[in-house]
Amino acid sequence: MSNTANPLAFYQSLYSCQVAADSCVDEADEALRQLRDGLSDVARFKQISEFNRHFILISESEVNNAKSSLAADIEPQIRNLTTRAETALNNLLIRQDQLKHKAIRRQELAYNAKSNLSPEDAGILQKLSLQKERYQVQIADEEAQLRELEEKLQNEF
Repeated sequence: MSNTANPLAFYQSLYSCQVAADSCVDEADEALRQLRDGLSDVARFKQISEFNRHFILISESEVNNAKSSLAADIEPQIRNLTTRAETALNNLLIRQDQLKHKAIRRQELAYNAKSNLSPEDAGILQKLSLQKERYQVQIADEEAQLRELEEKLQNEF
């Protein structure tokens, strides 16, 4: 029997071919979508695949040589900084002593001047007491700087 004799069988065969073709087209569309998704990231994958990390293995003696070389390069600079810090610290100590002596002299002058105070002397005494307060503030500032420098020196060693 030929297909021309049975048109219903022919149409059924034609319909199943159409369904199979639709299925093939759907599969091809899905494959194409997956291919596009995969290709959209090719540049990043290429960069990742070309990236290599290289590790160089060196011996402990080479590490120790590098450390000692670095220490030899840095040591003069550290000594220079330490010397400069010590000099600054000594200068601050001298300045602190000078300010203390100046404050003590002013107190002595004020104490001696209290016995014979005229209105003019009272004004001078008031000025001196204000100066004394300023010197005390300066002394406190100098002492704070001194403490900071001492802490820095202790932290370096």
